[in-house]
Amino acid sequence: MKGFMLILLILLPLISYTKEFRFQLFGGIVYNLPTPLIIKQSGEKTIETTARYETRPFETVPAPYYVVRLGLWDRGKAWELELLHTKLYLKNKPPQVQEFKITYGYNYLLLNRAWELGGFAYRLGGGLIITHPSSVIRGKKNRYVRYDLSGVGVQFGVEKFIKVKHFMLSLEGKLTGAYAEVPVADGYAVVPNLALHLTFGFGFYK
Repeated sequence: MKGFMLILLILLPLISYTKEFRFQLFGGIVYNLPTPLIIKQSGEKTIETTARYETRPFETVPAPYYVVRLGLWDRGKAWELELLHTKLYLKNKPPQVQEFKITYGYNYLLLNRAWELGGFAYRLGGGLIITHPSSVIRGKKNRYVRYDLSGVGVQFGVEKFIKVKHFMLSLEGKLTGAYAEVPVADGYAVVPNLALHLTFGFGFYK
């Protein structure tokens, strides 16, 4: 979040020079496709499994799923900064794994290029993955409790929006993909993610 605010401060002077500034906030639902999960601990056999995650997007503790986006639009094209906060709860835990979740955020901090065409906005984005994991592996709890730069991610999205007197209502579908490595007790886990998102939200433009 601190990185997002820093980039926002950098972008603010540009707003007065653009044709249109947009701010949007979304909630939504997520389907996480099965992806590999690899857990390595010092002195132990590597755990390899096909992970199935759920997101629990409407749980407010620690935080619900959300997307925040800022866009600078000019002649039907835009540069955007987007923060996507999603969560991963491992459903099919192997016997050695008592807990594995990334609930304070498997966060995408993305720079997007967007285009409007035929009443829709299309966007491609890429950027960083910032995580805050929690796990208990072989009875050992992860004591590393802070946000970390953990990998890279991309997205493709299609948005339908309605504008009414400087306010916007939006429905967007997107596909995200990421590669991340997160700490566990005495080691680390390789946690890629591939997910389909359906988001709905509001915003304003000027």
